[in-house]
Amino acid sequence: MVAIPKLLLLWMVLVILLFWIPALLFPRKVINFLDVYAKNEELWRLLGILILFLAFLLMLVHVGFDGTWYMVFSILWRLSLLKGIWMVRWPKVGLSIAKSIYGKKAWMMIMGVITILLSLFLLWIAIAKI
Repeated sequence: MVAIPKLLLLWMVLVILLFWIPALLFPRKVINFLDVYAKNEELWRLLGILILFLAFLLMLVHVGFDGTWYMVFSILWRLSLLKGIWMVRWPKVGLSIAKSIYGKKAWMMIMGVITILLSLFLLWIAIAKI
């Protein structure tokens, strides 16, 4: 049972780093890619369905609120579930927010650093704690 949360965390760290390291190295190219991606509502909904699937999968592993620091994961997965529902149901609102955040190089760099630090924290938890 312990191997599944560890594998999911390691997989999530890999996915996060595969997007954000190029975003930090080549922010203008990523912004141009996101501009093209953000114009397509169907792709936005598809990403929402993927997020829903992953949130359900992760919620199955971290089921409840047990009073330990693992509650952070339960809260994160539930927020991801809400994000997936929101992206599928109201894609235009999500597109406008994404354009305002990811359309600027400075915001892209700030979000990239924060996300990479979070992924390194998750990597540390997956390797050392679980």
